[in-house]
Amino acid sequence: MPRTSSILTPLRDKSDTEHFAEIDAHLPTRPIHGSGPVKETESTDRVAYGPDLTFLARSELPGALGRLDHYEVLEVRGQGGFGIVLKAFDEKLRRVVALKVLSATLVASEMARKRFLREAQAAAAVQNEHVVGIFAVEDGPTPYIVMEYIDGPSLQEKIDGAGPLPLDEILRIGHQTACGLAAAHHQGLIHRDIKPGNILLENGVARVKITDFGLARAVDDASLSQAGVVCGTPAYMAPEQAAEAKVDHRADLFSLGSVLYTLATGRLPYQASSALAVLRRVVDESPRPMRESRPDLPQWFEALVARLHEKKPSRRYQTAREVADVLAQHLAALKAQGSTYMPAPAPRHAKRWPGAILVCLVVALAGVAGWRAASKPAAPEPGDQVKVESPAASAPSAAVVPFDSLQALRHQTVWGQNLQTPVEQANSIGMTLRLVPPGEFIMGEPAHVVRITQPYYLGAHEVTVAQFRAFVDATGYKTDAENDPQGGAVWNSVKRMRENRPDIHWRTPGFPQTDQHPVCCVSWNDASAFCKWLAKHEGKPYRLPTEAEWEFACRAGTTTAFHYGPVGNLMQMSMNVRSTTPVGEFSPNAFGMYDMHGNVYEWCFDAKRAFRAETAIDPRGPEDGPERAIRGGGYSSGPSSLLVRSNGRGSAKVNDAYSSFGFRVALDYR
Repeated sequence: MPRTSSILTPLRDKSDTEHFAEIDAHLPTRPIHGSGPVKETESTDRVAYGPDLTFLARSELPGALGRLDHYEVLEVRGQGGFGIVLKAFDEKLRRVVALKVLSATLVASEMARKRFLREAQAAAAVQNEHVVGIFAVEDGPTPYIVMEYIDGPSLQEKIDGAGPLPLDEILRIGHQTACGLAAAHHQGLIHRDIKPGNILLENGVARVKITDFGLARAVDDASLSQAGVVCGTPAYMAPEQAAEAKVDHRADLFSLGSVLYTLATGRLPYQASSALAVLRRVVDESPRPMRESRPDLPQWFEALVARLHEKKPSRRYQTAREVADVLAQHLAALKAQGSTYMPAPAPRHAKRWPGAILVCLVVALAGVAGWRAASKPAAPEPGDQVKVESPAASAPSAAVVPFDSLQALRHQTVWGQNLQTPVEQANSIGMTLRLVPPGEFIMGEPAHVVRITQPYYLGAHEVTVAQFRAFVDATGYKTDAENDPQGGAVWNSVKRMRENRPDIHWRTPGFPQTDQHPVCCVSWNDASAFCKWLAKHEGKPYRLPTEAEWEFACRAGTTTAFHYGPVGNLMQMSMNVRSTTPVGEFSPNAFGMYDMHGNVYEWCFDAKRAFRAETAIDPRGPEDGPERAIRGGGYSSGPSSLLVRSNGRGSAKVNDAYSSFGFRVALDYR
C-alpha cells in the first residue's frame, strides 16, 4: 500500500522591511499608554489604559509595546484578577497569538503560580472548536500562556452593545457553549467561572470560544482550595459554589443558565448592592421571571432556563451534552417552524428530555412525506442537491449534503423517531453506536452521486483494545499477525519503509497502548471475524461498513476535505506520528463520530474497485477480491496526506496487519 508522507515547506528568510510589514498589519489603530489608571474589565475585554508593562523588553518594531521572548507585543487586550491579556506576533511561527501574563503583583506568590500553571494545563487538555486553544506555557521570571488569538468581541461586549439577543441567536450561542463545556467535563474539568466575559465570539462566523480556565480544577483535586475563599463571579455562581459546598460539573450548567438569562433579558439574574448580598440571593432566591421584561419569550425557553437554575444539582440537567442536544433540537425546530414552535411542556425534574417533546419535534420537522424523485445527473458537481425516492411513503426527508451540524442532529432525531429507534445505543461490550440517516452525497473520482437508502448505525469510536480482547478471550482467536512467523508490519522511520517483525501484533503493536486505544495490527480477516462474533454475541447484524457508508458518516453533511473544514489541522486529528491515541480525545463530527481522520486506517467491507461516473445506490463493491478498502488515514499519515481526507481511499490485502490498521463496526438498524 503506498504511503503519502507529509511535506513541510521551509519558510524563506525575510528582510526587515517585509518582516515589519507583516507585523504592521496586526498593530492596533489606537494608542495604548504605558502608565496611568487601569480600567478593571473581564479578562477578554479591551482596556482604556495599559497596565504596567515593565516586564517587556525593548522592541525595534515601531508601534509595538515591547518584546517577550520571541513575541512582539502589539496591544493590551484586557486585564483580570490574575493577569493581563496581550495581542502578540509569534516571530518563529509567523502568526498572531494571545499572551496571558501573570499579574506583576502575583509573580512572587507560589500559590498564584500554581493556579496559573493549572489554568494552562486545564485548558490545554480540552481540544474542542468551542474552547480557546493553548499553544504553550512558559514558567519564567514572568510566567505566561500562549493562546489562540480570537479576533472578535466577548459575549459581554456584544450584550453591552446590542442588549437582549434574538431567541435563535441565544440558542445557537448556548448550544456551542454547552458543547465546549461537554468537552471540558469529559476531561474531568469544571470551568467554575462561566460568564459572558469568558465567552468569545470569533469574527466572521461568530463561533463561540470559551476562555479563561483560571478557576478550573480537576474534579478530584482540592489541593489549591482554601477555606473561606469563594472563587468565581457572584452573579453567575451556582448555589453550591456560593455556599462553599462541594462543586461538580453541574455548577457550570447553573452558570450557563445565568448566561442564557442575561442574553435574553439584558440584565443579570441576581442583582444586589454588594457581592455578599448577591451570593445570598443566589443561594436563597429565584430570579425574576424573564417574561416580565420580555413577554415575547416562549414559556418553553423560560422552563429550560429554570431547570438549569434549580438550586439542587440533582434537579438540573445532568450533563452539558444533554443541554447541548436539547438546545440544538429546540433551535432546529424553531428554524423549521418559526414563531409557531410550541413543544409540549416538560416535567420540571425529568432526567431526560421527555418523549412528548421529541414527538412534537418529529411533527415539526418531518416535512413532506417521502423523498422527491430526481433525474439521473449526467455530470454531478460537488454540492449539487439531488433528491432520491423514499423507501417508505411516510419516511422523513433525506440527509442531502450539504447540511450543517444542527441539521445533522435534526436528521438523526427525526429518523430515530420515525423508526422508533434511539439515535444512540450501547451494547454489552461497551460500544457506543450512532444512527446515520439515509442520504446522498458526491463521492470519489470521477465524481458521482451516491444514494444511501437505508439508515444504519456506525460505531462512534474505533474498536478498542479492550473490546477486541473480549472477542479473543471468548473465542481463543489468533490474528493473522500472530499466526504469521513474520508477524505484523510496523513503519521503520530510519529505512523509510514498512517492515515485518515477529513481535508485532495487536497485543504489542510497537508502542504503548491502553484498553482505550484503538486496536491495531488487525487484518481485514480479523476485523470480519470480530464482526461475526459480535453479531452472534449480541444477536444483531453487526458488520464492517461499506466505503459509501463510511464516507457519508465521516462527512456528516460537509463537502470539504475534512469534516471540520478544508485544511488538515493536528488539533482536530488523532495524529502524533509515533503512536495512536485513546479513542474519543478529539472533537466528534456532526453525526457524533470520533477519530474519522487519523488514529488508525479503518477497514471497510468493499473489495478494491474503480468508481464509475453514474449514480450509485447503496454501493457495496465486489463481494470478493484480494484487496479491501481502507479509509481515514493513520496516526502517522500527517494532515497533508490524501488518504486521511474524507474521500481518501486506500487498499490492502485481506491478511495485511499493519500497526496503523484498525476498524469500526456498522449495524443494520433492524
